[in-house]
Amino acid sequence: MKSFVIFLTLLSSVLCHNGFPPLLDKYCLLNTDLNWYDDTSSSYMAKIFDSSGKLLCGGTLIHRRYVLTAAQCIDGRTNLFVTLGNGKILNPNETDRHVNRTIIHRDYNKTNLANDIGILVLDREVHFNVDIQPICILLGTYYVGPNAMRGLYAIGRQETSISRESVDPLFVPLLDHNPRTCSRDSPLSEGQVCAVSRLNRTCELYTGGPVARKINYYWPWANAQFGIISSGFSNCNATGLFTDLFNYTQWIVDNVVDLS
Repeated sequence: MKSFVIFLTLLSSVLCHNGFPPLLDKYCLLNTDLNWYDDTSSSYMAKIFDSSGKLLCGGTLIHRRYVLTAAQCIDGRTNLFVTLGNGKILNPNETDRHVNRTIIHRDYNKTNLANDIGILVLDREVHFNVDIQPICILLGTYYVGPNAMRGLYAIGRQETSISRESVDPLFVPLLDHNPRTCSRDSPLSEGQVCAVSRLNRTCELYTGGPVARKINYYWPWANAQFGIISSGFSNCNATGLFTDLFNYTQWIVDNVVDLS
């Protein structure tokens, strides 16, 4: 948790000056006309289904053939597919991809959800357009200013239906990172962050979905991912855990093999 706050403090400082961190995929900067809550802000969203069409979890497109999600979403599962396209399952430009392979962190712990991170390798590349773009993954180590959690959000849905007929995504602000607000029998492990979501309406956050914020990268605004929703957050006014990507950027790079 401490490393996450240091990372955000580093990032704010870096982005306010000209020392910009490298990106996993530069095409996350394709859309230079982002507004906070317009549809384009969720063009990186992926929804993960089993072979029966049941919605299992959320995820994020991070590269042409790779979707990032929580390990718990894909552990022991086969015959998965994802739907991409602006966060809306019914978007006319939606793109489905079957999953060739799943990658789960070798130290993932089912009991306390430590290292709750995984990657889906898609059967073929995704062609980016206005509705389908990767989210920015910042690489390296940086410094991020006061008010570390300011601007962080997660993505939820207004209904708890698990069918393919979904509704538009909701952007849910995360306001707190005090580990004492999480009721747990065991302490947080390295790489886990406790947060409180605050949205005065009934909804449910996507497990495996992103914890993200808008950043100004040189000139374009872009959405950058800082975490993965892991547990809790049974509604959009609740407490839960997310996995801190700061601890796993090298693991992500090592498993996204076609970065050229």
